[in-house]
Amino acid sequence: MDRSASISSQQFARAAARRHVTAWRQIGLARRIATRWRCRQAQKTPALLKRCLDATLALPLLLLLSPVLATVATLCWLTTGRVLRARTVAGRRGRPATLFEFSLPSGRGSGLLRRLGVARLPWIWHVLRGDLSWIGPRPLPIGAPRPAGFQRRSCDRPGVVCLWWIRQRANVDYDTEWAADAEYVENVSLRQDLGIAARACWVRLLHPGRRIAKPRIEVLNTPIRNVSMDEAVNELHELLLTDGPPTQVAFVNADCVNLTCRNSDYANCLRTVNWNYADGIGMKWAACLQGASVRQNVNGTDLFPRLLAALEDSGQAVYLLGGEQGVSADVARWIQRRFPGAHVAGHEHGYFDEGSEQEVIERINRSGADLLLVAMGAPRQDLWIQRVLSQLEVRVAIGVGGLFDFYSGRKQRAPQWMREMGMEWAYRLWLEPRRLWRRYLVGNAVFLARVALHTLFRKQEKQP
Repeated sequence: MDRSASISSQQFARAAARRHVTAWRQIGLARRIATRWRCRQAQKTPALLKRCLDATLALPLLLLLSPVLATVATLCWLTTGRVLRARTVAGRRGRPATLFEFSLPSGRGSGLLRRLGVARLPWIWHVLRGDLSWIGPRPLPIGAPRPAGFQRRSCDRPGVVCLWWIRQRANVDYDTEWAADAEYVENVSLRQDLGIAARACWVRLLHPGRRIAKPRIEVLNTPIRNVSMDEAVNELHELLLTDGPPTQVAFVNADCVNLTCRNSDYANCLRTVNWNYADGIGMKWAACLQGASVRQNVNGTDLFPRLLAALEDSGQAVYLLGGEQGVSADVARWIQRRFPGAHVAGHEHGYFDEGSEQEVIERINRSGADLLLVAMGAPRQDLWIQRVLSQLEVRVAIGVGGLFDFYSGRKQRAPQWMREMGMEWAYRLWLEPRRLWRRYLVGNAVFLARVALHTLFRKQEKQP
């Protein structure tokens, strides 16, 4: 009797424990479900808000532009016999979506309309419908190559404006479109979309679209090698792997060209250098005034890490010369942290006198360096390289201006969004107004005026 009662009490206790554990498991499951639901709601809330903002802006804009839409539709009907043409793209989650555009006629007038974006005015209707968003990745044609991460990219609606378009327009599209899309989808927020919209309006107004780019252009008689960033890195890498006399490389910006107008030695120096790269928004505007186009903003600050990545584990060594005491050492440490396979043969400051110049050259040659980076500022660095190039045993010598200050941490570079707007000069002016006000506020205006007058006189000379 007592034994059976004991067994019953044990069974009851076990059953109670099982019910207790099951209850806690159910509570834990409910909490996990609630957490997931809250996370999904948190993700849906910005998307819902974005959708509402898209429709709120699209509806009044569609009504406001209805006379323009009717006029363009009539023009298309009279000239081509049809109003719209359709194309199928990968919409949200990769599903096919049909987008309509105006069927504009061919010719100069229609080319202007296309550059103004008139052909895509029907996309406002697609934004209102929810096929597109104002901001998002570019609509991809059906059947286009789909990179890794496409599913994450396709979670958002395609956009009328994308981050990659801004970077292309501003000549800073150094990486791939997929990298820009991945950057966008990983940081989706209303704040980011508003920033992209503001930058898109800015670059649309102030950055001319790309034209057919010649392999070489001239800006005030200074020859420029018109290549992309990747092509520049590949060219320099090949030079470093090729035996031959040392090669001088220069990054030419608006201030450098202004200096050539006052310094004949510097002008002759840049005219004899075959490897001048266009650096900065000023060079892009100068090319535009001449009816040409600069392919990309090939500046030393952005080229530097890409060139180091190409040199990793290649056996090629770099020597850092320039900056104040300790600056080049900090840059060398930065290289070792970020590119452990890149070899720094040596480094030293750039404040040496003519008496110790030969010792500096001997130290560079003894180091076995293949690449010499000289950060002394223009025109000193380029004139110095030209003068001692025959004594150097390096394969490539590049004047890099203030690059060491950025990578040593002495100075902060402009944020990415300012560089996409072509306003890095404004950020530097804000940091150092006393030193740079004349260079940027006066120098940029003088530079563009010189280019405009030079272009005008050349056109007049060509006329019979």
